[in-house]
Amino acid sequence: MGNNSFTRIKKALPILVILFILSTMTVTTVSACPDDPLRDGNSWSLGGHDLRFDGGSWWDDDHGWRWDGDRWWDGDRWWDGDRWSIGNF
Repeated sequence: MGNNSFTRIKKALPILVILFILSTMTVTTVSACPDDPLRDGNSWSLGGHDLRFDGGSWWDDDHGWRWDGDRWWDGDRWWDGDRWSIGNF
C-alpha cells in the first residue's frame, strides 16, 4: 500500500504544479488589468471630457469646471441641471 500511495503522489504532483502555475498566471493577469480602462486613479475620460482628481474635487480643465461631489462649479456659478446659478448653494 505504501508503494501505491507514493505512485499516486508522484503522478499527481506534476498536475498540481501545472494547476498552480496556471492559476498564478491567471490571477496575475486579471489583477494587472484596470477595472475601468478610461480611469487611472487621478484622471478619467468621460464623454469627451478629460477629468482629473486633485484629492478633493474632479476638474474639467478644458472647460474650467469643478465637481465637488454634488454639482459642477464654474468659478462662482454652479450648474443646477438646467442652467447656471450664481452664488453659494
